[in-house]
Amino acid sequence: MRDKNSKLSILMDKMNITGRELAGALNVDYSLVSKWRNNQRPLPLRSIHLKNMVNYFILIDRSTGQDILKDLLKEHDPKLNLGSETQLSVALSRWLTESTPLVTKNKESYCTNFNVYKGNSGRRLAVFKFFDYILNSKKQHNLMLISQENMTWLTEDSTFLKIWQQKLVEILHKNHKIQIIHWIDRYTENLSSIINLWLPLYFTGNIESFYYPKYTDTLFQGTLFIIKNNLVVTGMNSETPNNRYTALYNDTNTLNHYQWMFKMLLSNCQPLVKVYPLNDSLQMLKSIAQVNTTNNAILVSNLPIFSTITPKLFEEILSSNNLDDETLKKCLKYYESLNSIHNTLNIHSIKHIFNKSVIETAVHSENIIYDDLSSIAGVEITVTKDMFLRHIQGIIAQLEINNNYKVGLITSNPHPINLWVQEENCVFTWQPNKGKFIVVSTEPTVVHASYHEHQQIWESIPRINRDKRYVIAKLQELIALV
Repeated sequence: MRDKNSKLSILMDKMNITGRELAGALNVDYSLVSKWRNNQRPLPLRSIHLKNMVNYFILIDRSTGQDILKDLLKEHDPKLNLGSETQLSVALSRWLTESTPLVTKNKESYCTNFNVYKGNSGRRLAVFKFFDYILNSKKQHNLMLISQENMTWLTEDSTFLKIWQQKLVEILHKNHKIQIIHWIDRYTENLSSIINLWLPLYFTGNIESFYYPKYTDTLFQGTLFIIKNNLVVTGMNSETPNNRYTALYNDTNTLNHYQWMFKMLLSNCQPLVKVYPLNDSLQMLKSIAQVNTTNNAILVSNLPIFSTITPKLFEEILSSNNLDDETLKKCLKYYESLNSIHNTLNIHSIKHIFNKSVIETAVHSENIIYDDLSSIAGVEITVTKDMFLRHIQGIIAQLEINNNYKVGLITSNPHPINLWVQEENCVFTWQPNKGKFIVVSTEPTVVHASYHEHQQIWESIPRINRDKRYVIAKLQELIALV
């Protein structure tokens, strides 16, 4: 009686190659591959199909960078010399056609290969292999990610962190999709660093983000990175980084098990952030404006946002850009929604952080593009130098008459995002340069962490640069210079 679990079948499972994919690569009928897999037809050593099959497996193995073939053959014979592609081809051909058994015939167990990586450096290597598998694949993949562990393995090596971000951006720009469960029951500082790492990635629109809504201590914290039906990286926290072990699997049974685990956990989760198209987020803004709360807010933007423009000037700007009636109405609705937030200044303290160097550049330009308004309108909205100066004068007037409105001037590099965070209510953010999406969260831990971080940013601004009289004087100087 033949063993139905052939070496070819095991190898195809390890490399996630289906029978139809192999049949297509070899230009043979699918039924022939099925017979090879089930040991119903032998695969001769001198067969042209074997040669083409071996070349195909080597090509796939090289493209994924996982060295599955070498690991498998070395387990069979540790003394094998596999330094060249010819040696690898010969060894694989013999292994596939030899009759020596590979796995136990016990139906309740099976053997599989997986790679184990030690320590934080090993975790980083496993994650790179995970990313490279996706980037070298021609297929579109769905990723499922969760990490409850301390993130030092990610943040302690600045070079790795930079490459990690670059690879994630590349993956998302290739339209691979990510579902991620953030473990938010962390210290505020740790959570803030995680938010800052992921926030720029949400603007691709290819991430669905969730959180587990039970804030309880867990004895063991795990990490699970899955490429659906292809690969899984998993690990567990340990007493010291050197005792942390990470495993990389690609066999079907293990993949199915971890995918089931992720699915079960996801079924108990809630959305952590919501991503809206910037030109279609009016309802979100209205809901924020209707919240009956007296909490403080912080606004960060390189240039003053359009909601701080006076109604008369706003209508003049729209008119000068020759917008059609539908676009005009949409812009006015957005303005009214955002302005209703600013009209609560009598009960809110709003701290607005501007970039002084960006404003200085703008006041010397003949035309200034208002990116946030352009994104909402769907066309480029520009203002003249005179209009921009009147906008600044309107902000000066607000500072003079409203004790609860404050402005802080920073001189560092332009801030990568615009952000509004209202204490114990919500945080939403959008990109300043022709961004397409607005990212919103109302989860209390995230809102608190974001408010805490930006309150620290406010307090790190030299006191003189957030003193009302000084700020008014500096803004008036800019106007006078022009």
